[in-house]
Amino acid sequence: VPSSGTRREDLLMDKDELARVWILRKYMSDMNSSEAMEFLIDRMSKTKDNNEFLISMNG
Repeated sequence: VPSSGTRREDLLMDKDELARVWILRKYMSDMNSSEAMEFLIDRMSKTKDNNEFLISMNG
């Protein structure tokens, strides 16, 4: 996830989505792979879609 971005993410997402993705990356950067995966699985299981998941990433 930390290195999953592209050079032109700004063309794929609106500014709000992009900001939330960066919040997620920053938060997970201090976790090891196992912790990050557990966090993602837990958080994603509590949301119905990607938009709701990203909204839950409030900085």
